[in-house]
Amino acid sequence: ATRAAYRQTTQSLIKSLGSTKFVSQLSVADADTWRKECVAEGLAKATIAKRTNVAKTIFKKAVKLGIIKASPFEDLKVGSQVNSERSFYVSREVISEVLEQCPNIQWRAIVGLTRYAGLRCPSELQQLKWSDIDWSKKLLTVRSPKTEHHAGHAVRMVPVSEELQPILFELFEMATEGDVLLFPKLKASSGNLRTTFHKIIERAGHKPWPRLFQNLRGSCETDWVDDYPSHQVASWLGHSPSIAARHYLKHKDLHV
Repeated sequence: ATRAAYRQTTQSLIKSLGSTKFVSQLSVADADTWRKECVAEGLAKATIAKRTNVAKTIFKKAVKLGIIKASPFEDLKVGSQVNSERSFYVSREVISEVLEQCPNIQWRAIVGLTRYAGLRCPSELQQLKWSDIDWSKKLLTVRSPKTEHHAGHAVRMVPVSEELQPILFELFEMATEGDVLLFPKLKASSGNLRTTFHKIIERAGHKPWPRLFQNLRGSCETDWVDDYPSHQVASWLGHSPSIAARHYLKHKDLHV
């Protein structure tokens, strides 16, 4: 996802500013022109904010490397990267109906771990090992590629809820002898997952929500904060309470 965001931003910059200029030739006016063209394209405010933040990061790095003396993007305002229209609470009742329409236990486990344990899909699911499950303590060790470069955030412990336990038991019973990973065939790209999950949701009689897997993760966190301190919940999800408030938590009464 990070690579995709950088690719989209660089492609946008090249489209607007051309591919023949040296970065040292770019001016503040060029940066302003690019930002205005993003607005003219009708991109969402959150998308423009994300691309602006990436552009600022790229050119800040160019300054550090001594390629340019100052960044033409330095004074551009980023704006909010939160798109409230894409935030959606998926209730337990809805996800229960969706789970019934999953074609196999692999899919039920993918949906269950995302909705009931708040795992990032597919990156954190890919790395899950059977040895990561402490059946007696009902805890799951999660490794996060997204946060591993932050001190103390490479690994976290997540509780295994009552809803998730039978799903993991069934997945274990169906596993091939010698399997180390829970999902040995799960690929890094979530493109095909989204397409299939879209169909599963529709089979359950529901309209697919805007951010298929991230909305499940946010719904998990929204449920947890009803029963646990926000700082504890944030540690289970692998981010800060401020990130949770901006990107994940949602009022239930808006969507149930």
